[in-house]
Amino acid sequence: DNWTYSRGLLYNFAIPTAHEGVRVAVPVNEQITFTGSIANGSDLWTNDVGISKSPYKTGILSLTYVRDDSYGAVNFFISKDPATIEDVWLGDVVVSQGFGPLSLALEADYGKYGDFEWMGVGVFAKYAVTEALRVVGRAEWFQDEDGHHVALAPAETFMSFTGGLNYAV
Repeated sequence: DNWTYSRGLLYNFAIPTAHEGVRVAVPVNEQITFTGSIANGSDLWTNDVGISKSPYKTGILSLTYVRDDSYGAVNFFISKDPATIEDVWLGDVVVSQGFGPLSLALEADYGKYGDFEWMGVGVFAKYAVTEALRVVGRAEWFQDEDGHHVALAPAETFMSFTGGLNYAV
């Protein structure tokens, strides 16, 4: 359910984009599901969309909670940098809550590779004007003080704002 029909800073710089592999989901009860995945490649170390030809796999563990208009997920990714064989890991937390026609979401990410760290936060909103029309927005902040993960020098802190209208045909 991509509210803005686009990907922002967190998906460009923090969260792996390639998840080709095997996933097993085990429901704990009606609201909680535990998921484990092994994905091909190692795009935690760079935003390579799976083209690194890395011999390493990315392990993904997720715990999700869904009840009515409430959603929460904790995700943990671990892999290795194919050049240095160092561990690369990422923690990702997502929560969302619906309040009638208004839905709000928060996402936070923290990643580490050797001595390098990156982090980001996103805030999302969706308001249903009618059954088919929705106003959406996203604000994100991303920091890579070392400039290593985003491969930009000098290191940067990024902010982005996205807004739009969704109309279900």
